[in-house]
Amino acid sequence: MLQTEARLNFAKLETAPYGFAELFRLLDKSDDALQSANLELAWSAFNTARYLETQIYYQLSQHKDFKEFASMFHAKAVAIYAESNNKLQGWRRQAVNALLGGNNQAKEVITLGELLQAEQTLYEHHSNIYRRLNIIKRQFIWLALIAILALASWVVFLLFQCKLCQNTLLVYDLSLTIQSVIFGILGACTSGILTLANSSTRQNIPEKLLTAWVTFARPLVGAVSALAVVVFALVGILEIGDKSPGLYLAAAFTAGFSERLLIRTIESLVGKADAGDREKDKITTTPTS
Repeated sequence: MLQTEARLNFAKLETAPYGFAELFRLLDKSDDALQSANLELAWSAFNTARYLETQIYYQLSQHKDFKEFASMFHAKAVAIYAESNNKLQGWRRQAVNALLGGNNQAKEVITLGELLQAEQTLYEHHSNIYRRLNIIKRQFIWLALIAILALASWVVFLLFQCKLCQNTLLVYDLSLTIQSVIFGILGACTSGILTLANSSTRQNIPEKLLTAWVTFARPLVGAVSALAVVVFALVGILEIGDKSPGLYLAAAFTAGFSERLLIRTIESLVGKADAGDREKDKITTTPTS
């Protein structure tokens, strides 16, 4: 959006020595990085372009033929002031208010240095957000790869288990494992579609990106949850009624649709273990006559 606006505002001035070529180069670099999903680089180039845009506004405002840019410079300062008060907290917000504000509104006279410093404070906040998102993204990728490796290892183990040991335990049933994973993925996808259908368009971009990564990971989480719930049901930790293939697959779909079934099962198991430990401690500490 800034790129289009800048090209419209400065179309008649591209030959003037004010740094327009560098501005457009930075905007193109930001756009290319965005297309390649490199959000940190895209945001860095975009912020640098906005710094340069501020300096161009100021330089043109000092030129007798382009006095209208003085109002554009001040309008940008007002926008930075309003955005900072809406998005920043703590010392960053106080710093911007001290630089640009007075009496709960933007000052009438703002220097180039004040606006550039305020922009830096705001843009550092934005950059930190996308840095954190990159860290979360890498963690998502590693966890997803480990989960995929674990599922693949379990399938390979079942193949060898069937060939070597011929174990009759249903826990080692390859067919049931594959069906459970499939139904878990189906449940997760159904849940994801319903969530997206009810999602709000008012979320900001970082929240949307995080939601998108969670959505992409949801089928894998559903597959793992389904397999775990079916195993819990097979060994008797989770009671689901008559043990039949249909009920196992229904439990797998439910676990994929919502993680609460798995969480409640684990919490129940942990609660029983904690209760047993407390009972042992009580017996141990009870004095004997």
